[in-house]
Amino acid sequence: MPYCPECKSVLDYIISNNKAPNDYRIRIYNCKKCTKKKGKNTMIAITKKLVSDEQTWNIINADIFENPKI
Repeated sequence: MPYCPECKSVLDYIISNNKAPNDYRIRIYNCKKCTKKKGKNTMIAITKKLVSDEQTWNIINADIFENPKI
């Protein structure tokens, strides 16, 4: 379960990219606590890479966006 890098609260899953190559996944999450505190919609994109055949994933990047245009 992913946590917000700023406030450490549990993130709400929104969407992932199903058309990405099998060894990379980008998932978009929303942090309700940061959104409420800052008054801006706060979303986090987490990029994961497949590192073994047993479906082991490593997080390689986490980006934070405020008030994204979707």
